Amino acid sequence: MYELEIAHSDQASDSLTVEQRALFRDASAGVVGFSLLPWEEHCTECAMPACFSTCDLYEARPDGKCRRFAHGIKPLPDVPTLQGYAVKIQFKPWAQLMAYANTDLLPIEQLQRVEERFAKLDSLVTSVVGTGISIAGRKNIPARMQRRIKQWVSHSGRYADPALSPDYFLVEIFNPNTTACQLTLKLINPDPEKRNIPYQELLDVKPGFNRFKFDCAPIFNRVDTRASIHITVIPNNIDDQDAPLTLYFGSLGFVADKVYREQRQRATSDVSDADKNSPVKIVIWDLDHTMWHGVLVEDGADGVKLKPGIAEIIKTLDARGIVNSVASKNDYDNAMQQLAKFGLQEYFVFSRISWEPKGGAVKQIIKDFNVGADTAVFIDDQPFERDQVKQIEPKVRAIDAVEYQNILKWPGFNPPLSAESAGRRQSYLTQRQRDAALESFSGEYAEFLRECQIRLTVMRSAGALADRLHELVQRTNQLNFSGRRYLRDEIVQILGDSTYDHFALSCCDRYGDYGVIGFALIDKRGPTPLLKDLMLSCRVQSKRVEHAFFAYLMNLYKAQGFTALDAIYRKTDRNQPAGRVFAEIGFIVTGSHENTVNYRYELSVVPQVDVVTVTEVAP
Repeated sequence: MYELEIAHSDQASDSLTVEQRALFRDASAGVVGFSLLPWEEHCTECAMPACFSTCDLYEARPDGKCRRFAHGIKPLPDVPTLQGYAVKIQFKPWAQLMAYANTDLLPIEQLQRVEERFAKLDSLVTSVVGTGISIAGRKNIPARMQRRIKQWVSHSGRYADPALSPDYFLVEIFNPNTTACQLTLKLINPDPEKRNIPYQELLDVKPGFNRFKFDCAPIFNRVDTRASIHITVIPNNIDDQDAPLTLYFGSLGFVADKVYREQRQRATSDVSDADKNSPVKIVIWDLDHTMWHGVLVEDGADGVKLKPGIAEIIKTLDARGIVNSVASKNDYDNAMQQLAKFGLQEYFVFSRISWEPKGGAVKQIIKDFNVGADTAVFIDDQPFERDQVKQIEPKVRAIDAVEYQNILKWPGFNPPLSAESAGRRQSYLTQRQRDAALESFSGEYAEFLRECQIRLTVMRSAGALADRLHELVQRTNQLNFSGRRYLRDEIVQILGDSTYDHFALSCCDRYGDYGVIGFALIDKRGPTPLLKDLMLSCRVQSKRVEHAFFAYLMNLYKAQGFTALDAIYRKTDRNQPAGRVFAEIGFIVTGSHENTVNYRYELSVVPQVDVVTVTEVAP
């Protein structure tokens, strides 16, 4: 579903030709389900309603919200997408296409019927004159009600088929321009209590038709499907308000594709003779869709069923002196209770059950057993999980769960028996207690950031960027260390004042270029340099960009002979995430008054930030 209840203004008559429309027809005969996601127009730096009066880019839609697409979302009917139509979107600066999402899927026939009904309702809503009606300051009540209905239908599970599960995330885009463009696709749980490590992809959208398919296994390794999911599609580097980026979007969502699934299984299920014949000491099992049918957190204790023969296989391995363990993404207590319900809990030693990546879990299990990685077998139904484990422990044999009924026949699983074989599990238990500590979240997140290859560029001559910095200052909230809102003339004056050091910051990573994301102001009039302002786009929040910039400043002023760096932080309702960086780096408090805190860092030792590369562009 796209946000068609907000009427789009008149656009140029350009559209897709018959030949271009035909490109959206997917030749895949295996698609059986698709998600019903409500895609909407949003701003990357939204701070409504305050930004409606403070932001120079604010342009009112009929419902009072900000227009970030030049003419809204224009439907193109009868395009052969999964939902039966495509849409035209013209992205202006700070624009993003966003969905409050879930992974529920509808059968294709049902999906198209629901889409058709909503298309008719959308057309009716846009014909209603609702802009004159306002309740508590909220305009265009019919459109707002239609949006609420879409959100409810999407999340209620009313039309969802529980037998369908997604295989990949599909993105269809037609680029009518003569040059390629890049967009960032991001999926994240907005709840800070969740893992909150986003799944991101850089979409290199070439001229003409583009279709991207992203396997769900790595997505679900980052995103908790039980919780709310935000999905965003954001163009990189749109600077000109009057030159929007035009793109046509077709199907955009999760897909169940039986042909795709069968091909993936065939490609990954072959087991080599070496995997069958080499001696095995431990077998590490996944749980959901591996040991039992179903997903415990979704189907509940009564909804998952033990796979045929699993209990006998586990007990036979145990009797042969091959010890069983578990590496699973689940709640530990619930999973162990389920194993106990099946009468199998006692057969598993050193299990690692948490929401962390399985590679680290398998590595720790092998360490706990004190065996060679080449004597360990990992069994899982997901190709991504097996590949991720192999990346961490290359010598581990990672086997598709479809082979579980064959393992007892393989030579490596038939070691010579002795009197000690049946008691080997107990000997491990008495030798060593399982380490209950989970893998450090911070450690995993730091590794993720290194993979992102984040590069921060510090520009010490920012006079030509006054307009862009003004936009940033007006829209930055969570990472605004002072809460100030400079006028453009004030910024121009500051940039020309030699009593200050001023810095513009830009950032990019392997997913794309974020453009100018920060502005900093240092007062040099005192005995020590004083950071008066630091403002960063929330797009780089939690990426340790601010830590890297502080390290840069410390090195800069230490080289100039200063012994300390001072900073002022003014707490607001929105910028508390910014204030945490001072304690994390090691600043000390030198004074405070009401919501203002003064900090100092002695420059004898400068902290190292190895997850962000910093480059300086000299004045």
